[in-house]
Amino acid sequence: ADHFEGISGYSIGAVLKQYLRELPQSLLTADLYPLWLLAASKPESEMIADATLLLPQLPKSHFVLLGSICALCTLIAAQSEENKMNSQNLATVLGPNMIRCEDPVQFLAESKDINVLLEKLIDHSPTLFP
Repeated sequence: ADHFEGISGYSIGAVLKQYLRELPQSLLTADLYPLWLLAASKPESEMIADATLLLPQLPKSHFVLLGSICALCTLIAAQSEENKMNSQNLATVLGPNMIRCEDPVQFLAESKDINVLLEKLIDHSPTLFP
């Protein structure tokens, strides 16, 4: 049986974003924020190499949840011709809910880099989260 029959993808997305916002600690953790930001400023291959080193530093529950979300986003992005949600759009929608910075002005200024990082985590999720 389809448990989600009659429920829009927008509603499911809104619930996921709310869940991520209400976590006691952001998924990518505040203590690693400067390192994630540094990784985001690098070329893609170096960014992924840095992510490979940073991901094991996350709490296990965060790593597992992030891997599941990235895998889901990969499946959604594979249907982007129909749903218009490629990895870049998914990262833009979910990014602000997955990592937080204490200073909202700083976070706003850095949000583009963070979104690129999350886009690449989605794009490389099969290798980052085996």
